[in-house]
Amino acid sequence: ASCGSGCQCLANMKSEQNCGDLLDNDRDLKVDCADTDCESKSCVKGTVDGGPVIGMCIKTDAGVRYCQ
Repeated sequence: ASCGSGCQCLANMKSEQNCGDLLDNDRDLKVDCADTDCESKSCVKGTVDGGPVIGMCIKTDAGVRYCQ
């Protein structure tokens, strides 16, 4: 199965690989850090002087996922 850009097939399941493009690459209705596939992967927190500020996708004890 073709997963498309920013996505990889693992065990016949789509898995998000690009966790900083603001897209739902694996089409599971979860974007970037909100996707469980992105936990502990790099993400884009914002920009400084036109360049990306890289962070890491984390999950809080309350289950909230975001780029830190």
